[in-house]
Amino acid sequence: MTSVLNIESIIYSKLKNELGIGVFNHIPDDAELPLLRIGQIEYDKWLIAPPVMKATFELNIFSEANSNKEVIELVDKTIELLLTIPNTYISGRSIRQFKDGLWSGELSITFTQLQ
Repeated sequence: MTSVLNIESIIYSKLKNELGIGVFNHIPDDAELPLLRIGQIEYDKWLIAPPVMKATFELNIFSEANSNKEVIELVDKTIELLLTIPNTYISGRSIRQFKDGLWSGELSITFTQLQ
């Protein structure tokens, strides 16, 4: 049986080892940008025959670059890496800039598996 913590661990390991930036679920005060945060997680288990689990992870990529180029490239690379995990699909993505010049790329990635 796959748990949400196991899936988060797989996501964390893959991104930490292959993305080339800091990956956190809690951002330390001294963290350098760009970085990726594994944020909100929503999940359900349906006790049907056979049982199914669905988990959606919200990922945020932050950058202080002068344009959105770095964030777009990191979002694209993150998607490429995560789609190598079986039963995974991208359920949403967006790019925005905050007033202070900070860029944010936001991804929703959903994992579904029979239990």
